[in-house]
Amino acid sequence: MKKRFVSILTSSLFSLCACVNTTAYVKTFFTFDTVVEIGVYKNNAKLLNEAAKLTLDYSRLFDSYHKVNNINNVYTINNSDTPVVVDERLYDALKTANEYIDKTNGYFNPLIGNLSNAWKESLENNEVLSNESVEQYLLEMNSSSLIFDDETHSVGISGTATIDLGAFAKGYTLSKLSEFFANEPNFYVDAGSSSVLLGRKPKTDDFNIGLKYIDNAYLKLHITSIGTSAVYEQLYKINDINYSHIVNPFTGSVIPNYDFVMVINEDPTLTDVLSTSFMSMDLDTIKEFEKQLNVQVLVSNNKEIIYKSNEVEVLYHK
Repeated sequence: MKKRFVSILTSSLFSLCACVNTTAYVKTFFTFDTVVEIGVYKNNAKLLNEAAKLTLDYSRLFDSYHKVNNINNVYTINNSDTPVVVDERLYDALKTANEYIDKTNGYFNPLIGNLSNAWKESLENNEVLSNESVEQYLLEMNSSSLIFDDETHSVGISGTATIDLGAFAKGYTLSKLSEFFANEPNFYVDAGSSSVLLGRKPKTDDFNIGLKYIDNAYLKLHITSIGTSAVYEQLYKINDINYSHIVNPFTGSVIPNYDFVMVINEDPTLTDVLSTSFMSMDLDTIKEFEKQLNVQVLVSNNKEIIYKSNEVEVLYHK
C-alpha cells in the first residue's frame, strides 16, 4: 500500500493540507467521472479495498449513461417501459432521492435527466436551447413521477422524464461510507472535491480545507462533510453569457447565480443536494434553508465570499 501525505488533486476547489507529519494510506481510483481518494491512518489494505468496492458498487448502480452487466441500474430504469426490479441499495437510494423533492421545495428533482442531457449536448455544440425546448422538457419533468413497489423492490417512471442523480449520487455514497467507517475515526474521502467526508485527523483532529479560488483562504474541519457546486470547471461562454452544467428545475436556466456554493453538515447526502440546489436560489432563500436544515454555508462570486454562516470561520495563510 502506498503511503503518502494527505493531498488532493490540483484541479480541486479546495485541498486537504497535511500540516503535521501525519501520513495516510491512500486508495485512489476513478469513478463518478472523477478521481476518488480514500485515506486512512493505519496500514489496512482490506479496509481501503472494501471502501473502494462500496464506492464503485454505488457508482454502477447510479450510472444513467451505461448499461452494466448483471445489474439493473438507473440506465436500466430510464430505458424501460415497465417498472424494473432493482437491488435493495438502489431502491432505498431512489426513495431517498424522491424525498428530497419535498425537502428542497422542488429545487432538487431526480427526474431532470432529459433537460440536463439536452443542455449538455447543446452547450457542447456551442448552442443555447430554445425557450420552447426548455418549456417542453420542464413540462415533461413536472408531469412525471417515480413509482415504487415495496414488495417487489421495483422502480418505474410514470411519464417520459428520465432520472439524473448527478446532484445526489456522490453524497449518498459518502453517507454509506460514513456508516462503513463508523468504527474507524481517522479517515477522509475526497470524491473529486465536490463531495468530501471527514473523520478525525490523528494528532490534530482538524483537516485544513484550502479554498482554491479564494486567495490563501482555508477552513479547519473534522467529523463532517462538505458539498460544493461550482462553475469553474464546467463553464461555457456563448455570446458573452456564461452557462453552467447546473439546471434550475423551475426555470430550466443554466445561467449560474454564483461561482460556487459550499455546504457543511454531517450528512453528505444533504450537503451534496443542497450545494447544487443553492446555486439556483437567491441568498434570502438560501438563508431560510440554512436555518431550517441546520447547515453551514459559504457562497462566492468573482472569487470573493459574498455570504457565509456565522459558524464558518475562514482563515488565511500569511
